Amino acid sequence: MNLFVWNNVAHTADSTICENDLPFTWNNVTFTQAGTKVDTLVGAHGVDSVLTMNVTVILNDTTEFIVDTCDIYIWGEVTLTESGTYTQTFPSMHGCDSLVTLHLTLSPSYLEQYEATICEGDGYQDHGFVITPEETRKQTLIERAQVHTTIHNCDSIITLTLTIINTDLGITSSTEDFCETMSDMLVAETELTNYIWSTGETTSSIVVTQPGTYTVTASQNGCEATASHTIEKCELSLFLPNAITPSKSDGVNDYFQLPARAQNVIDDLSICIYNRWGEMVFYSKDKNFKWDGTYNNRLFINNVYNYVIRCTDMDGHYHVFKGSITVL
Repeated sequence: MNLFVWNNVAHTADSTICENDLPFTWNNVTFTQAGTKVDTLVGAHGVDSVLTMNVTVILNDTTEFIVDTCDIYIWGEVTLTESGTYTQTFPSMHGCDSLVTLHLTLSPSYLEQYEATICEGDGYQDHGFVITPEETRKQTLIERAQVHTTIHNCDSIITLTLTIINTDLGITSSTEDFCETMSDMLVAETELTNYIWSTGETTSSIVVTQPGTYTVTASQNGCEATASHTIEKCELSLFLPNAITPSKSDGVNDYFQLPARAQNVIDDLSICIYNRWGEMVFYSKDKNFKWDGTYNNRLFINNVYNYVIRCTDMDGHYHVFKGSITVL
C-alpha cells in the first residue's frame, strides 16, 4: 500500500475599493459592503482550496463650503458668474471620488461713468465731484474717480471725464499800417467755433475799410468770449520829395505825386505849381495827380518850382501844404 496525503490549500487576499465600486464581485461572491468572505474550491485531487477575501471600502468624501464674493468666482477651471449651488468631483489621495459642494453668493460691483463739458474758468459740482474754477483754467481735460464700498464690500467706482472748452479769444491784424491801404483783415484767434462781429458777419475773419473799433463774440456749447480791436483814424501828414528826375528817363522818381498813404486819407484836393516868375505851370483837383515837370509840354530842368496843396481829410478838416520842388 502506498499512501499519499494531499494537504488542503488556503489563500487569503485583501482588496481595497471605493464606495462607487460597490457591489464588488469576487469568484461569484458579491460584496455590498466591507467585510470578509470565504470561498472553497475543490482541486484536481479532491482537496479543498480555501480562499479568503478581505474587502475594505473607502467611503466617498463629501465637503461643503460657502463663498460670498464680488462679480465672478473661479473654481478650478470653471468661471462662475451667478450665485447658486455648484458641485464638482475631485479624485482623493486613494483615487476615490471626493464630492465638493459650493454654496456661492455673488454680489455686483458698480462702475458709473459720467461725461460733461464746461467752459474754462467755470466750476463743476455734480455726482459727488467738486472742481473749482481755478482748476479748470488753462486745462482742456480733467479726469477724476471715486471708489466706494457697497454693503457687500464690493467696489462702487464713479468716474468723471470733464472736457473744458478753451475760451481764449484775441484779434490779429493783417497789416501794420491800415492807412497804407485803407484795408485790413481782422482774424479771431480762438478755439471757439461760432462768431458774430459787430459788423454782423459770422465768419472767423473780416475785411474792414474804415477806422473804428471792431468787436467779435465767439461761442461754443454755451461758452462765450468777447474781444475788440481798434483801428485809429488816419492823420493827414505829407512827406513830399523836394526833387524829381524826369530827365534821366530811368523810370525812377520821374513824377511829383502824393504818396499812396496820403491819397487814402485825403477827401478833396487842389494843387497849384508855380515857376519862379509866379506863373502857374500845373493845376489839378485829382488827389491821384502826377506831374512830370513839364510846362506847355516842355521840360525845363534845373528849375525850382513852388507848390500849394489845399485839401480836406476824411474828417472834413482843412489843410494847406506849401513847398518847393526841383526838376532835374
